Amino acid sequence: MKLRNANATIILLIAWGIFFVFLWQTVFIVDEYGIRTTSDKLWADWVVHLTFTHVYAEWPVSDWFDTNPLYAVETFRYPFPANLVSSLLLRSGMTLESAMILPSTVSSVLLVAGLLLFFRVAGYSAGWAGVGTGIVLLNGGMGFIAWALGVSSTPTDIPGMGIVIQNFVTSEFVPQRSMLFGAFFFLLLVSAVYFVSQQPVSWRSHAIMAVAGIGAAALLLSHAHSFLTFTMVCAVFAIMYRRAWRVWLTLLATAAIACGLVFALYYAPTNVEGFFAWDPFALITSSGTGFFSFFVLNYGLFLPVVTIAIFRTAALKNPLVLSGLLVFALGYMIRFQPWIWDNTKILTWGYLLLSVAVLQYLIRLWDQGGIYKTLVGALVALLCLSGTIEVVKILRPTAEPHTMFSAEDMDIAGQFKAVSSHRDLVLTTLPHNNWVHALSARPVFKSYTGWLWSYGLDVEKGEELARRMLAGDYELIVDNGIRFLVIDRQNVNQAVNEALLRKLKIVLQSNRYRVYAVNGQAKP
Repeated sequence: MKLRNANATIILLIAWGIFFVFLWQTVFIVDEYGIRTTSDKLWADWVVHLTFTHVYAEWPVSDWFDTNPLYAVETFRYPFPANLVSSLLLRSGMTLESAMILPSTVSSVLLVAGLLLFFRVAGYSAGWAGVGTGIVLLNGGMGFIAWALGVSSTPTDIPGMGIVIQNFVTSEFVPQRSMLFGAFFFLLLVSAVYFVSQQPVSWRSHAIMAVAGIGAAALLLSHAHSFLTFTMVCAVFAIMYRRAWRVWLTLLATAAIACGLVFALYYAPTNVEGFFAWDPFALITSSGTGFFSFFVLNYGLFLPVVTIAIFRTAALKNPLVLSGLLVFALGYMIRFQPWIWDNTKILTWGYLLLSVAVLQYLIRLWDQGGIYKTLVGALVALLCLSGTIEVVKILRPTAEPHTMFSAEDMDIAGQFKAVSSHRDLVLTTLPHNNWVHALSARPVFKSYTGWLWSYGLDVEKGEELARRMLAGDYELIVDNGIRFLVIDRQNVNQAVNEALLRKLKIVLQSNRYRVYAVNGQAKP
């Protein structure tokens, strides 16, 4: 199958671009009812992104990295480029909805452009590049059967059946803003490395590798998991094309300098405890299903087709496929971050690299003509069916929105900004969708435990201190520099000592919330 028209790639890019424009207009809504989303994954993750977007938009630049707005006990560094772009748009006067949607839409279109470029550089026609892009973006396992039988409301997120490898669009690229922002860098860098490896060594090869080394630093700032995957890819290429060692030395030297500076100047204060542990098949074990059934349920026909391609074609001679096998293997053997599910970010790129072998075999079948073309169509449909259903679910006009922040949240957040400063530390009993840090851009003593633990931070220390303060230890509150206490009256899991509240001054209240100032220290 070939689309010989010179504009075929542009047509594919426009088609996917329209899809993502519509998706982002649907998935994130800011109106008189509050901030809502049709994606439960975005509901869970974007509170952090809203926090840093408002921090960069409202704090002085000199204070951006001095205070951790999510956890006062420890310092850590969060990839900032994606949220920085939104913050600059907010500073320019753009609405919150537009400031969040526009960069995500552009990044999504760049993601598609990067995927098409990747497959084109790998040697495929525009048509097959389009097929490869679809296979990656609409990935999914065998969950469509459970969905069709009414056993599950979703085909790619069924923990009860052991399906935890979800559709990449709905579980990675939509909620994981940093991964979406860094995706184009990753695809561009891998494409550049592959291109250089296929050309005779020349000054141009060294120039491309030097630029790629600097680009690796941009990738490290944007998304660490993608950076780690890129290093694995480079290791495979360097071994396969070791005779061109001078070219790889150029990449290594420039990347070492650029990435070393990024790490030393930005990431160095981050605690890496709990990262990079040998934990074979932990993702499978955590799913509660067997080894064989896990791969069948989560990947469907994808891995069988990869296996057939390896034995029936020259796929193993392709460094991209070998890189995919390495990434895939390490993704199931090493725990890169404390929460094992975060390995799916690396496995996403492993899936992309292995899709090169899938396309190679599909083309071989297609070229045989006749019934084989029908077989190829059926295989592609089955590979994309679960993902298509999952994506359509959040695109439906009737999709039930999840409330991230209510109108009450937004109103009291605005009031709180008027009586506080960005340096005021707040102790709260609010859940993960905490308007204090996400909307008011005020640092909290300790935010949602699930985030902090997954960042490798010592959560127990902060939890113990917070419990003691809420239990009435006023001196501890003063010693830790707490300026305000915000109580969520619906959060019965965190009771607050009544005697403590009588020592504080109430400065704001609504149906759900009470805001107290320590020693009446509210801004005039």
